Amino acid sequence: MELMSTEQLLRNYELSSLTNASVFGALPEITILWLLQYGKIYFLTKGENLFTQGRHGDSFYVILVGQTSYYKFHEDRYAYIREYKVGGDSRIESVTI
Repeated sequence: MELMSTEQLLRNYELSSLTNASVFGALPEITILWLLQYGKIYFLTKGENLFTQGRHGDSFYVILVGQTSYYKFHEDRYAYIREYKVGGDSRIESVTI
């Protein structure tokens, strides 16, 4: 997992593409910029965990680019639950991408 700056993100993606995300849709661009500047932007590669079951849930995650799968540990195995795509929020227990 790599921390990414707002500048790095905006070099590769236009701010207007983020306003189309359902979580940001009603927000003006200046508010989205504020969230990007004062929040944390993580870049993950396939197979990395954003967080795992048992970790204290004190964060809110928004998929800015790409998608992630949600798996829940149940009966001694990970069970696939759903996909989260661009703009969807995730307040979940375990994510594998």
